[in-house]
Amino acid sequence: MKVFSLPINPKLNEQYVHEVYIPFLKKYRHLIFDLYFTCRMPPFLQDAMGDTFQGDIRETTYNALYISEETGIPLSATFNNIYVIPSQENLDTFIQHFKPLSCMKHTCNAWDKHTIFCSWNKLI
Repeated sequence: MKVFSLPINPKLNEQYVHEVYIPFLKKYRHLIFDLYFTCRMPPFLQDAMGDTFQGDIRETTYNALYISEETGIPLSATFNNIYVIPSQENLDTFIQHFKPLSCMKHTCNAWDKHTIFCSWNKLI
């Protein structure tokens, strides 16, 4: 039974990912439902804790996709910046940037703190 949802920390170094994290995930994948990561794309450019990153904001998504591909464990992209106003403009921006990611085979879910976005029936 798959019961765990594990995080992908965007600040893991490459050596740790290859030597420790991926082997761990492969060993226990029969227990892991998905891997979640804070996905940074407009309008969600930082997480709820205000953590910011240097360089290409897409790098965390590429890293998560790589880990998912290597382990066969699905991804859940998380968007949780409470300072993004739940407006139609922000929803449209989110949909535009998320659409390519949602079409990838390993992405199973998108978590967003704006439940009102879901009520507008554009995310289905």
